[in-house]
Amino acid sequence: MKTVYVTYCSARKKNDQAPLPARERYVSPRIQRIEQKAKASGADFRILSGKFGLLAPDEKIPYYDKKLSEEDLSRMIEESEKRLCDYQHITFWVHPGDDVELYQRVIEEAARRNRAAFEVLYI
Repeated sequence: MKTVYVTYCSARKKNDQAPLPARERYVSPRIQRIEQKAKASGADFRILSGKFGLLAPDEKIPYYDKKLSEEDLSRMIEESEKRLCDYQHITFWVHPGDDVELYQRVIEEAARRNRAAFEVLYI
């Protein structure tokens, strides 16, 4: 069963002007820990950006400051559905207390449309 671990971006980012891989752009121990968990379990890893959508950790992105909004949902769900279509199991990782309802809705709906198993785990 092909599995992917997904988490959301972080408000804290390196502000280098040159594009950086997503794993380096975001300043977040959560993202680093989940990527390590994915590697250890053989799962793929993706980060849901409020601006750029679902990113592979090595995808280069410029600095930005944008949180996911209600207006972004339809587009983000469609894009995520396409990028997650090869996965049968999707795990969305959340830090307790983070306000990420919109991010979770995107991934949960993309999983539903792809008929993939979906779970939320807390780190």
